[in-house]
Amino acid sequence: MNDQKREKKKKTPAGKVVTFLGILFVLIPVLAAAVLLVPRIAGYEEYIISSGSMEPDYPVGSLIFVEGKAPHQIGAGEVMTFRSSGGESVVTHRVVRNDTAKGEIITKGDANKENDFLPVKYEKVIGVVVNCIPEAGFAAGLARDMKGIILIVSMIGAGFALLIAATYMKK
Repeated sequence: MNDQKREKKKKTPAGKVVTFLGILFVLIPVLAAAVLLVPRIAGYEEYIISSGSMEPDYPVGSLIFVEGKAPHQIGAGEVMTFRSSGGESVVTHRVVRNDTAKGEIITKGDANKENDFLPVKYEKVIGVVVNCIPEAGFAAGLARDMKGIILIVSMIGAGFALLIAATYMKK
């Protein structure tokens, strides 16, 4: 029997780089999915800020997480998300005043000089913003259309292909 230890082949520097890239290509989409799924499981809804009315605290492209809250419990200074009066869009603005007697809330965008023209009826309230991740909305938006899904799946596939290729890059 031979007493010499079998020498294990080590990855080349290129193999190490390819391994690193493969891990990144797999981990980035998985972590991004976790950022979106965990809050949903906890009961939060996510929305993407699409206008500059709440800058600088909520820049365009931010991903916000909204928690349902009874409209009569929402206080001045809280940031809330609601359906516009026509119902065709979702808006996030700061509460100026909650008129519980009328069942409506006066809101204002932080970047706007004046209060919103129309008060928000209680039935239009979605909830209050509990967290904001600036710029993450751009990535979250990818997962909402077919091109983005194809990109994400391709990225994961490329990551696995890189990891397999790295196993053949040994000295």
